[in-house]
Parts: sequence; C-alpha cells; structure tokens
Amino acid sequence: MSDLMLTPAIADSTYVLNDLNVANAERIARFARKLAGMLGVPATIETEADSDAALRDADFILVTISTGGLDAMAHDLAIPEEYGIYHTVGDTVGPGGWARTMRNVPVFADLARRAERLAPKSIILNYTNPMAQLTKTLSLRTSRPVVGLCHGPFETLHVIQMLFGLEGEKDIDIIYGGVNHFFFVTKLTIGGRDGYEMLSQKLAGRRLVDLVPEEYRDQVRWQVASELYELTGMLTYLADRHITEFFPH
Repeated sequence: MSDLMLTPAIADSTYVLNDLNVANAERIARFARKLAGMLGVPATIETEADSDAALRDADFILVTISTGGLDAMAHDLAIPEEYGIYHTVGDTVGPGGWARTMRNVPVFADLARRAERLAPKSIILNYTNPMAQLTKTLSLRTSRPVVGLCHGPFETLHVIQMLFGLEGEKDIDIIYGGVNHFFFVTKLTIGGRDGYEMLSQKLAGRRLVDLVPEEYRDQVRWQVASELYELTGMLTYLADRHITEFFPH
C-alpha cells in the first residue's frame, strides 16, 4: 500500500481490498487509511467481500493471493522431503513449485475470465508465485495486459548500490535476462562506466561472497551466486535460497 500510494499517478485512487478473510481485509484497510493520512495522500480505501463487485470496472487488478495458504504449502515441502528432495523455498520449481502451480492455475484462470468480463479496461498485475507460470495463465485467458511482479530485481539493484557505495539508483543502468527467481544481469553500467569492469577491480582476486558485509553474514548467502559469477562472468539474482532450486544437484 505504501508503494502504491507513493506513486504520484495513482496516489488519489480508490483502492478496493478483497480477501476471503473479511476481517483481514478490514484490518489492512484501517492500516492503509492511517498510512494515507501519514503520507498526506488523498487515497480512498474500501473493502468489498464480493470478488466480482471488487473487480467491476477496475483500472488495475493486483493479485496477491496464495490458494490454500501456508497449510497447503507445508505439503509442498514435506512430501518431497520423504523422497530426499529438500526445497529451500519450494514456490517456483521442483515438485513444490509444480504443486503450487497446479493448485493456483484453476483459480487464476477463473480470475482472468472474470476480469475480462467485469473490468474490460484493466491492467492485471500478478505478485503471486510461481510468478512466471501464473502470469502466463492469466495471459492465456484474457486479452487484458498482464504484468508479473517480483522484488528480486530491486533487491539486486540495492545490493549493487551497497557494493559501490552509491547514494541512490539513478547512476545505475541495468538489464536483466532470465526467469523469475533465476535471472542474470546481462548489462551493468554505473555512472556511464562498465559496471562489470568496476566489479572485477573491486574483487581484486577475492570471491563475490567475500564482499558480503560482516553484519549481514548470518542472513546472506552468496556461495552459489559466487560460483555462477566465476563460471559465467555475470551476476545472478543474489539470493541463493531461490537459485539453488534450479540446481538440485
């Protein structure tokens, strides 16, 4: 809600919150109204228990759901573990990602059909994992523009900012290529200079993982990212817990 309301073009919009758990929607609405007041934004926050009513005539539809919730996802992890397959996340690839996909696809196909009928001028933004598969599901079932969202590119941008001691993002020009949770940085320019050349100079014989600040060592793991950088000369998504699932061995 903060990101949305801090976007000038939609700051004064009406936001309609729809959730199977009406109490949760009401709780988020109270928070969002308080936040709007703190930000000085003229946003209107509403809740709507009926999903068709919530979709009707929407300009944007933002999907942030998880069919079955965490109780269902627990099986995505526990069942593969019985066969020696251990997920670090289990929301994109492998048997966990497959199960999560199959559970969500019918729900997303239905949502796409209803959006086509009820919000014929809408743009649909999907924030639910597995993002690529479910964004594709939406795009196959509606003529509306569909965009998949993930915070991974922004996390990587923040890390590059940190590595080079930059105050903001404006000096970074970056292009990503790949799939959600496993992309490569195919182009990196910092202040008009070759970012990869700057990184090589900064490493000076060290490994990428050696650049993790001391205070983040307990939380951040770049062992796989380091190895991939050494093999390919490119940065990948700097979150080993996701990219390891694309390399089960």
